[in-house]
Amino acid sequence: MAPEPHPPRPPSPARAFAAFLAVLFAVEFVVTLVLLVLLPHASALATTVVDAFVLAALAAPLFWLLIVRPLRTAATAGQAIAEHVMAHAGDAIVTIDERGVIQTANEVAGEIFGRPAAAMVGADVGILMRAADRDEHPGHLLRYLSTGEKHVIDRRREVVALRADGTVFPAELSVSELRPAGRRLFAAIIRDVTQRRDAEQALRDSEARYRLLFDGNPTPLLLYDPATLRFLAVNDAAIRQYGFSREEFQRITVTELRPPEDVPLLMDQLASPGEDGMRRGRFRHRRKDGTVFEVDIVSHPMDVGGSVARLAIATDVSERADLERQLRQAQKMEAVGQLAGGMAHDFNNLLSTILTTAELMGSELPADSVLRDDLETIRTAAGRGATLTAKLLAFSRRKTLEYQTLAVDELLGEFARVVRRLIPESIELSLPLRAGGARIHADAGAVEQIVMNLVTNARDAMPAGGTLTIGTERATMDEEFARGHAGTRPGDYVVLRVRDTGAGMDADTLRKVFEPFFTTKPVGVGTGLGMSMVYGLVKQHQGYVDVASQAGEGTTVTVYLPEVEAPPEPEAAEEAPRSAASSGETLLLVEDEPALRRAATRVLARSGYRVLTAADGRDALDMLEQEPRVDLIITDVVMPRLGGNELIRELRDRGRQVRVLFTSGYPGRGDEREEMEPGIPFLTKPWTIPELLRAVRAALDAPAPGAASAPT
Repeated sequence: MAPEPHPPRPPSPARAFAAFLAVLFAVEFVVTLVLLVLLPHASALATTVVDAFVLAALAAPLFWLLIVRPLRTAATAGQAIAEHVMAHAGDAIVTIDERGVIQTANEVAGEIFGRPAAAMVGADVGILMRAADRDEHPGHLLRYLSTGEKHVIDRRREVVALRADGTVFPAELSVSELRPAGRRLFAAIIRDVTQRRDAEQALRDSEARYRLLFDGNPTPLLLYDPATLRFLAVNDAAIRQYGFSREEFQRITVTELRPPEDVPLLMDQLASPGEDGMRRGRFRHRRKDGTVFEVDIVSHPMDVGGSVARLAIATDVSERADLERQLRQAQKMEAVGQLAGGMAHDFNNLLSTILTTAELMGSELPADSVLRDDLETIRTAAGRGATLTAKLLAFSRRKTLEYQTLAVDELLGEFARVVRRLIPESIELSLPLRAGGARIHADAGAVEQIVMNLVTNARDAMPAGGTLTIGTERATMDEEFARGHAGTRPGDYVVLRVRDTGAGMDADTLRKVFEPFFTTKPVGVGTGLGMSMVYGLVKQHQGYVDVASQAGEGTTVTVYLPEVEAPPEPEAAEEAPRSAASSGETLLLVEDEPALRRAATRVLARSGYRVLTAADGRDALDMLEQEPRVDLIITDVVMPRLGGNELIRELRDRGRQVRVLFTSGYPGRGDEREEMEPGIPFLTKPWTIPELLRAVRAALDAPAPGAASAPT
């Protein structure tokens, strides 16, 4: 197969130029011969003319190659570049003439304005503007053309552009002047910045949310660098809580928010990564003024500008922690009080037995018997035991109280004489009683006991003398106070305040001040029940007691007792002594303590009474089924199986009306005396034989339950 012929190659410019020169010189030779033949005498002129023609012929292509062609190529390239830029620019490009008529518009302009680019050419540029801008544009253009005053030319600014559908959008505009071929054109580059505006708004919204969630958060937030422990940002709540300014926070580290002794523990905690990077716990923090308080900390890592930081949430729980401590203390005191009350109940039964037996023995001994001294020792010891038991009952809030309406200032004014006898002359007594006519529903003896115990402690705290202040005032406690003081309720209170200038107490002693048998006094001085008794009596009166003290600065005890509006109750007229003689009545003695039951039976039987006995309320009901006539039931309140209150209610339900005498040294849960039938007399244990006999006689002489009053 014959090879295909190669296509002819186009002549190179060098060959073409050589051919041109050959032709040119041939023409020159021919022309010169002709001129010499025609003009034999003008050979020099002919030669010059021919040479000029040849030079012109030679210069023309060189001028075209070296000047015209490059200029045309450059112009063509510039046009191509301009068209390329117009076609591929990411922004809209629109040119207008000095009349404001659009000359060119690229495809992007058509897209963002919603018009075909070709349709925009020849239209007034005002179609791309809002009405207000459209009206002002011709004036701005005219001033520039006539005076050179620039409004938008050579400036980058944001404007509002108009789409074909009438919607507007934010645009960035840049205008420059062009002068092609003596014409004055203006090129406008227009960028739709809607997305940028949206992004900026989103950023502003994000910053606003940040300010709301961070700066506006009511919980203190602290952002710090875990490498340097320096704070990067804190919110307003942190500034309020710690007392540092924002600038001061930026100069300190996390360690400066801890007491110095807690810093080693902090460094150990920071070295631990924690579960999922989270750290939680309750710690002690320190304010700028040095005060230490408790905070719950929750911290976690977070990315901040590509770097790892930690955000700590620091909640002040000092108030809650204090309430928790108060609650734990109250629960502990309640548990100890229950134990003390139960012990006091058993002690009272034992003491009643001891006192009764000792008195029975004393009544049978000759007057000159040497055993009388021993019996007196027994009675004295039992009496001291009764006093101790009374304190235990007061602490456990089970002490039997006789409530009445009291004017506090009057009571303390009269009791001041006793106080002056308790303190030495080296202690100055001040009595700022400012409660006016404020009254409380209280047991007068209990209030006096509270004051006496506080005065005794104050006296012992000032062995070298000082000032003792016993003051009163009225106060109204709101919900906030009640929330901060466990066990209190909002309302009006009478405030009793006892202040001394003595040795004071440290924090550890202050925490234990109400615990029974805790004392700072020497061995053999005091029982350690004084403040416990105050605590119990105040609680039994639905009040609140607070102790404030610092070592070397004295102690202030503040007692809050609910104020009542009722006027003082008139003092009961003193009754004439009653005869304890028996008329042979039948008594039912209900007592769960066998020894006391036997001793009381002996006392009553010796006094001429017929005595039936039962070990508890259930036995008493069985006994009453067999004994239709019983003149008086003497019953303990707290007993197994069936207590005294339940026994009487059962009898009333059965229609049995019988006189009752309650006796107890421990009324039981809450205050069971409030559950007793009104009008039933009560004898407190431990009792003596005369007290028992007088109480029995009084109960027998009282009107029978349900009996009609005698006509007057």
